[in-house]
Amino acid sequence: MTKLKSKRVLVIGGSSGIEMAVAAAALAEGADVTIAGRTAERLARASGVLGNVRAVQLDTADADGLAAFFETEEAFDHILVSAAQTPTGPAPC
Repeated sequence: MTKLKSKRVLVIGGSSGIEMAVAAAALAEGADVTIAGRTAERLARASGVLGNVRAVQLDTADADGLAAFFETEEAFDHILVSAAQTPTGPAPC
C-alpha cells in the first residue's frame, strides 16, 4: 500500500512541467488527482497524456474564483501550488 492510495491531490499548474510530473507520480501511487490551470487547451492536452485525472480551469489571480472552487470541493489531502501571480519587489519586514 502506498501513502497516496485513495488520497485527494490537487496540483495547481499541473498541465505542464514539474507539476505535470508530480501529477503523474501521484497517479502512479494511486491518488485521486485533480490538475488545475488557466488554459483549457493545455489542461485537455495534459489530461490526454496523464489519463485518469480531473482537469479544472482555475486562475490563482482570481480570488473569488479560488474561493468558489474550494467552497464546492471536498477537502484535499495534498495541494501543490507552484503557479501563482506574485508581486515583485522587496519583501516587507
